[in-house]
Amino acid sequence: MTDLADYAHPVPSEPAAQRGMPRGLSFRIMLLLAAAGVLVGRQIAWHFHSPVSQSTLSSIFSVLTLFFFGLVVHYVIRTLPPVPSLFGFNGRLIVFGIWVVLLTVWGLARDAIPNFAFKEAIIFFVFIFSMYVARYDAFWEALRKPAVVLFYVAFVATLLTYRIPGAITTFEGSVAAESQYLPRNLDTIGYSLRVIIDFGCMLSAWGLVTARRDVWRWLQIGTLPAYCFANILLFEFRGAVVLVAAMLFCYAVLLPSVRRRMPIGTMVIIAVMGIVGFVLASRTPEYQDLTRRFQREQIFSHRFEENSAFFRDMNVVDLAVGRGMGGWYHGPNWGAGIYYHNEYRWSANHFGFMGFVLRGGFMLLAFLLLFAAPMLLARGSRWYLSEYNLAAFVVAPVVLINLLLNPILFIPDFFFDVLMAGMCFARFSTPPTESESWPQPTHQETYEYSSY
Repeated sequence: MTDLADYAHPVPSEPAAQRGMPRGLSFRIMLLLAAAGVLVGRQIAWHFHSPVSQSTLSSIFSVLTLFFFGLVVHYVIRTLPPVPSLFGFNGRLIVFGIWVVLLTVWGLARDAIPNFAFKEAIIFFVFIFSMYVARYDAFWEALRKPAVVLFYVAFVATLLTYRIPGAITTFEGSVAAESQYLPRNLDTIGYSLRVIIDFGCMLSAWGLVTARRDVWRWLQIGTLPAYCFANILLFEFRGAVVLVAAMLFCYAVLLPSVRRRMPIGTMVIIAVMGIVGFVLASRTPEYQDLTRRFQREQIFSHRFEENSAFFRDMNVVDLAVGRGMGGWYHGPNWGAGIYYHNEYRWSANHFGFMGFVLRGGFMLLAFLLLFAAPMLLARGSRWYLSEYNLAAFVVAPVVLINLLLNPILFIPDFFFDVLMAGMCFARFSTPPTESESWPQPTHQETYEYSSY
C-alpha cells in the first residue's frame, strides 16, 4: 500500500453536483420522502384513531410514493444532462419494467389477491426508478439532507413508540396487536418505522467516505449507532449484527485497498463508539435477551422448513417463470399466512432471494443478478474518486447479504430498503462522473492527513 506520508490530501471542495443542484429536484425528492414516510408511519395515525383505515392509507400513499418518484424521474430526464451507462443498463431497465407489467397480469391470472399484486408491482417499479436516477450525482446530493432529517425523525418516533402495540390489518379491518404476543417489540408502532432506520446503512457509509467536514457528515455517521441501537438492541435482529460487521469490514479493509489511504482517525472514532456502546448495551435486559437468542435459537431451522414447503408446492413451470406479482404458496404451517378463497396463503420467504423466484421464477432471479454482476468487475482508480461510488462500494455487501439471508417483503413499506439497493446497483453500472469529491493524490513536500 502506498505510504500516505508521500502524498498531499488537501481538503476537497464540495462536489459539482452540490454546487449546481437543481432546486426543482430537491423539492420533488422532499415530496417523495414525505409520502414514503407517511406510508411507513401510518400506524401513528391509527393510534390516534384516524377515521381513515390503515388499508386505505396504505393504498393512497403507495400510489403517491410511486407518483412522486415518477415526478423525480421525469425531472431528471427532462432537466439533467444524460449520464452514460455501462453494460446496456438502460436497456435492461426497460426490459425489467415490461417484465413487471407482464408478471402483474400473470399473477392476477393465477388468482393473486389484486391489492397485493398491484402493491408488489409498485415496489418493483420503485426499484427500477431507484436504479435509473441514482446514476445521477445530483439525485444523491438532493437526497442527502432530507433523508438525514427523516431518519432522525423516525428514530425519535421509534424510541417513543417501540412498546406501543401496532395495528394488525386484515380483510376485516385493523385491530391492535396483543401485547403479550410481542416478543422483541415486534408488531409495535416503533417496529413499523424500522424500515426507515434501515436506510441508516447507506447514510452512515456515505458519511464515512465523504471528504466533506460539514455537520451533515457527522449526522450521517451518527445514523450508524442509531441503526445498531434500534435493530440490534430494541428489536434483537441477529442479522443486523452481520450486516454492520460486513459494512465496517468493507470500510476498514476493502476501501483502503482501492483508495490507497487508511482512514485511521475515523476508525478510531468508530472503535471508541463501538466500545462505549457495547459497555452500555451489555447492562440492559435487551442485551441479555439477544444473547439468549444467539445461544438457543437456530438461525436456519425455520428458513429450511419454509424452503422445503416452498419447493414442495412449486412445479417446474413455477420455478422457471414464477407465479407472478401477488404469488403465493402453501407454507409450512397450516393456519398461518393470509386466509383467502378458503385457504391459507404464504407469500414471504426468510431467504430473500426466493421471493424473486416465487414471483418471476429463476429466470427473474438470473436477470436481476445481471444488475449485481458489475460489482465483481475491476474498475479504474478514477471511479473511486466519487463519494457516491464509495458509499455504494461499502454498502453493496450489506445489500447482497440481506438478499441472501433475510426476508424481503415485497410491499411499498420497504421503500427505503429498495431505494438503498437500487442506489448501490446503479453506481456499479455508471462510469466515472465529473463530481469527483476526492482529488488524485499528488506528491508534495508538505501534506496533511485526511481520513474518509
